[in-house]
Amino acid sequence: MSTSTSDSFSNYKPNSNGLTCLSGGQTKKRPLKNKRVNIRMTEDDILALKERAIDEGLPYQTLMYSVLKKFLSGRLVVAKV
Repeated sequence: MSTSTSDSFSNYKPNSNGLTCLSGGQTKKRPLKNKRVNIRMTEDDILALKERAIDEGLPYQTLMYSVLKKFLSGRLVVAKV
């Protein structure tokens, strides 16, 4: 698979606002590194999450990450009771 010159990693230069400068004056968002987080949850919530993950066929941490990403992007709709 060949890449064009504008997609070559040699053209990327980091700057302070998290953007990558390309040689032609274009900018692209630089992928951010994953950071570890710790949260406290009740045992009942963790067990429920693990059961739901099994039903979905996913590891529970992957399910948790997916739910958070959907919420942050606005794709997760909370049902009003």
